[in-house]
Amino acid sequence: MNNSPSGVPIANMTLPLPLNTNNTTVTLTEPALTTPANAKSRTTPAPRMRKPKPTQSKKKRRIESDTDNKYHIDQDSEGRDDNEVFCLCRKPDDGTVMIGCDHCDEWFHAACINFSNQMSRLVVSFSCPSCTAAGRGETKWKRHCRLPGCKELVTKPAKFCSREHGIKFYKDIFSGSNRRLAVTQGEIKALVNAVKSAEEFKSLGNARPEDTDHPEEDKKLISEYKLQADQARAAMESWKRREAYIVLTKEQTKRLGELAAQDSGVKKKDICGYDYRLSQTSTEWSEWENSDQGKAILSGQTPLLSTVEEFSNITGVCLMEKRKCLRHTAWQMLTVDECLLEQHSHQAEIDEANRKIDDIKRLHQLDRYLISRQADQVQFL
Repeated sequence: MNNSPSGVPIANMTLPLPLNTNNTTVTLTEPALTTPANAKSRTTPAPRMRKPKPTQSKKKRRIESDTDNKYHIDQDSEGRDDNEVFCLCRKPDDGTVMIGCDHCDEWFHAACINFSNQMSRLVVSFSCPSCTAAGRGETKWKRHCRLPGCKELVTKPAKFCSREHGIKFYKDIFSGSNRRLAVTQGEIKALVNAVKSAEEFKSLGNARPEDTDHPEEDKKLISEYKLQADQARAAMESWKRREAYIVLTKEQTKRLGELAAQDSGVKKKDICGYDYRLSQTSTEWSEWENSDQGKAILSGQTPLLSTVEEFSNITGVCLMEKRKCLRHTAWQMLTVDECLLEQHSHQAEIDEANRKIDDIKRLHQLDRYLISRQADQVQFL
């Protein structure tokens, strides 16, 4: 081996990096390599999970991306085992994505366990095949869309990431596109746990499940929505009667003008004719329309005013000349518009309540259909 003038072997010398102003040195006898077992920071062609130190929390043991880091030389690489193997394939770190088991702390290549990058967004805790088989735990996932093939996250109580996926899911069920010839392993396990004997298990699927009524919670909701619809319908009918009363007041206003002209000795006289009942609240109006007087007027049993004496004794009606009464300007048009607007609002309430009732019934029918379909599938076991 050749020696330097100072007597130190050249192979063991450390040389300063010419472009580094911090006097960083590189040991020529040790390759600057990193592994998942002891790497502090590094970069690879693809994102990967790095193995944490013993004090690192499990929360940080997720797939991390080093694509934003720059290539650098790790100066703490002495004493590392570059041939350390991982995973089911028992091969070393090859720079691809790896994930660590939360139970045994073993590391696995994502490709070896069919763990995609999309799945990394959904995993809460990972359990390797060995730990799962040994009963140490299972991989836990975040709640995601129920539509097959969609991995978008959802939050309770939603089952789908969007309304479109919910509609497509149930359309696929009814069209048979999601139909399968056997139940899943999880469904078989649930069926086994639900029976007490082998004979009872064999009898599954011999008969369809009996139709059950709506659950108590659904019954309560349906009753509430029906009550809301009935109340809105009653209010809408009341506003229709008020609209009919406006028509009567228009006719009465015309007759009042004729009587006012006779009383004043003029040829023609236009009066305001606003009826103060039209400004009543819903409660006050309801009380009046259910009274004997209100029923008689609204049913047409009470005739219009016909004499000047009746005109002189009338109350609750504005008898000012129409052109002079600024307070009730355009009252006929405004009161009709108010009635139509209130009717439209109450009709929307009725439609909304009925829609909610239909949704509950439709979901109940779908549940019954799915239960019946699962019972049919048991026969394929």
